[in-house]
This record gives sequence, structure tokens and C-alpha cells, in this order.
Amino acid sequence: MSGLQRFTSLDALKGIGRDLLVRFLDPFEADLAAHHIQLPDPGLSDTAYFQQAAAILDAPGTLPDRLAITLAAIAEMVRDRTRKKVGIIAAHPATRPPARYSLRKGLGTWDLTFDSQEAGLKHEKGVFYVDWLLYHPPEHPLHALDLITKIPEMYRKQLGLAQIADPLTGKSTLLASDARIQERSLALDDAEAVRALLRKEKKLEAILDDETESEPVKAEVQRELEQIAEFLREHSLRSKDSAQNAADTVRTAIKRLQLHLSRAVDVNGNPHPVFRPFALHIAKYIQAPSARNLAGCFTYEPPPGVFWSD
Repeated sequence: MSGLQRFTSLDALKGIGRDLLVRFLDPFEADLAAHHIQLPDPGLSDTAYFQQAAAILDAPGTLPDRLAITLAAIAEMVRDRTRKKVGIIAAHPATRPPARYSLRKGLGTWDLTFDSQEAGLKHEKGVFYVDWLLYHPPEHPLHALDLITKIPEMYRKQLGLAQIADPLTGKSTLLASDARIQERSLALDDAEAVRALLRKEKKLEAILDDETESEPVKAEVQRELEQIAEFLREHSLRSKDSAQNAADTVRTAIKRLQLHLSRAVDVNGNPHPVFRPFALHIAKYIQAPSARNLAGCFTYEPPPGVFWSD
């Protein structure tokens, strides 16, 4: 069968679709009429329409030159693409083995492959944290504040993941993804406004130590120093509370996920062959090493031979 015949066959035309075929043929209506060829009746059923269109296009010798040339060009393009596709497949055969370990978010569920066994995992908050750690084992334990910023912002808003109190305003805020803590004034020592207060505090203390300064001025300076000290105490605690809340949120979410997985059963009531081993993996290589590190920090230490792939 020639390239043109393959393109104009009934099956090929059905694959193109009636709407696209109508748009293709309409510009040639006048040329076809000059050759005493009528376009298929729009009132025909799809099958009858495709049959009439195939009958017209299958006889290139009777077609107007413009339409015949267009069809020939399309047929040649189809042949070229087919040859290239076949060449690519031949040069790059599908030799990549299926993933042994994989966790990817789907629509409403997560697609889990653990030790080459697959299962659909229902969504819950802890999966986001575990997923990020599995695919990005941190060189150093990652604080919960940083881990939360790794979760895409759209999911954090939908799921109500931990919000952080800004030490300058006291208002809860969602960090932008991958935002650094100091850029959001979440770490007291790195907050620009707090550093400015500390600099001012030193200047005021210098005034107090100045023997030439008047007592009324020193009294006013002392009041300002007390206000600064109160501000720093209050916002330091608020920042610490935010960090602790974030750590509790992440730890609880991972713990709940691991607990649910460890109790999972299959349709026959037997221990689930995918979820339970995955639960043990989380306990040994995420929860245990995280507990050994600094408070509020999380990590993943994969065993030899375990690589998570897309």
C-alpha cells in the first residue's frame, strides 16, 4: 500500500476525525466541484461520511491538482515521520528496567513501588515529607522549617501544613517554596530588623556609659533599652515556638503515616505485602536516624542498593 493510500484509507480518516477532515476538505470545495466531485453530505452518519471521503481521496487521478499535491505532501510527511520513529526505536530500544523503588503523586493517590511490588497509597500529609526525603537524602539533617518549604506551596495551602509566626509581626505566614528562613525573619539572629535593634541597643548602652551625658537623657535611654529587651524576649520565644510547632507537625505526620502503613492489610486480611515493608523502611531509615540528630531535624539514610527513581 502506498503512503497516499495509507493516509486516505478508511481507518486513517477515522483516526483523523470528522471535524478535522471537514476543515481540511472545505477549502477545496470549488476545485472539486469543477471536477464534478461533491463533498460528502454533512447529514450523513460518521461511517457513511468517512466512506464517501475515502472514495473521493482514493482516486488521486480524478482530483484537482491542488488537492492531489497537498495529499501527496501530507503522505510524504507521514512516511518521513514513520521512518524516523522506527529509526529511533531501533537505535534506542526500551532496555530500561522497571523501577524497583518509586513514589510518585497521582490523582488522589500516590503510586508506590517498593522492592518491585506496586500499590496505590492513599494520600495523607506525611507522604509529602517522606517523598521529599526519599528523593533528596540531605547531606546534613534538615530542620522541619526547611523541610516544610520543600513541599509545593499549592499543596501546603490545601493541606493546611504548618504556618510559621513571623517574629517581627506575630502573624502566621506560609513560606514560599525554598525560601530561606532568614529571608522570612524566622530565625532571630538572622532577622534584619532584630539585628538593627541589637545595633541600636549597643549605641544606647554607650550613651549610658558616657559620663558627660545628662541624667534625663540617660533615663530616657534606659526606658528605650527596657522596651528593646522586652521586644527581643517576646519575639525570641515566638520564633522558638514556631520552630517547635513545625518540628511537631512534621514528626507527627510521618509517625501517623508509618503507623497506618504498619497496620495495613490486603483484601484477604493478611499483612499488606507492600505497605508493611515500606513502613519498616520509614522507621529504620527516616525516623530512627532523625531521632538521633538535632531536635526538630529530619534525614534519610538509605541502605545500600536502594535508589528511588522516577
